[in-house]
Amino acid sequence: MSLADIYAALAYYYDHREAIQADIRAGERLVAEIQAQTPSKLQQKLQQQRGTVFGGKINNTPPGRRRLSQRRANRADW
Repeated sequence: MSLADIYAALAYYYDHREAIQADIRAGERLVAEIQAQTPSKLQQKLQQQRGTVFGGKINNTPPGRRRLSQRRANRADW
């Protein structure tokens, strides 16, 4: 790219800034709408890994903390 190409691109941007910004905002709105309608597969996987179902309830306690809670519960039985 030559310096003249860069100046031409900048000149075009400044001459058409409103339209370019409007296109960017429209694209951002479209992305937000699609994200709102489509559940995140990553979020679903993370929830499945974190939460396990016990008696109809989801236990989101990390496994290490679960073991600690179980040990404390066992000591309370003594």
